[in-house]
Amino acid sequence: MAGQASLIDRVGRGKYQGLVLAPNHILGVRSPLRRALAAGLPVVVVSAPLDIPATSKLTYIVNDDEKMGELAAAELARLIHGRGSIALVGLSRRMPGIALRVHGAERFLASRFPDIRVVSRGTGANNTSYAEEFTYSALDSHPELKAVLSFTAGSTRGVHAALKGRSQQKVISLVGCEQDFDLMDYVSAGEIAAVLAEDTYRMGYEAVGLISDSLAGKPLPSPSTVPPLLITRQNFNSSVARLFASVPR
Repeated sequence: MAGQASLIDRVGRGKYQGLVLAPNHILGVRSPLRRALAAGLPVVVVSAPLDIPATSKLTYIVNDDEKMGELAAAELARLIHGRGSIALVGLSRRMPGIALRVHGAERFLASRFPDIRVVSRGTGANNTSYAEEFTYSALDSHPELKAVLSFTAGSTRGVHAALKGRSQQKVISLVGCEQDFDLMDYVSAGEIAAVLAEDTYRMGYEAVGLISDSLAGKPLPSPSTVPPLLITRQNFNSSVARLFASVPR
């Protein structure tokens, strides 16, 4: 948190002409970001939204988190044939993007798959160890569990560790949100059924273009969202999936 905040301050005080920011801590970057904006820098925030309103000098290109939750839930429902007990891991009240993912997933399941029951919910959005321990507990409390839906890369890593560390007589499907190199390897190996990946390449490419337009005198446009991509073992080697998989969060 402190590292990113100090970097933003250096950008604001230096000879930089713009800033593309992927915030790693929503609270920690507010003040230095406001100082950068006060210095006149155009800023494009990518990946995750902040609670600072967009202006002619500040805009957002962020992941469509609600759609990510819907697509993750749809894949999970397909894997378990529309019925059975599942767990949700990686919930967070303090991270708006994750809340949107959860809302999208739960709304989709409730409206389309009444025979799927959420029997356990856990936090651990930024705590891999907690997600791992939660998964062990869910497995012990619900031996009928068929699948786990995880909402962050960190929680997915914890769930994966628990499932791999516990010998199971049946396959428990894991669908995760957000990508990193390790998770992509697990998808390729068939250890994770699917990951909903953010299009970080497109976000960064478009953000740089908007900064260039701003320096040419154009106001930054309204915030926009970028759809995620479902990556499975089946489509892992496609050109589009490989592009997503090669750019970690």
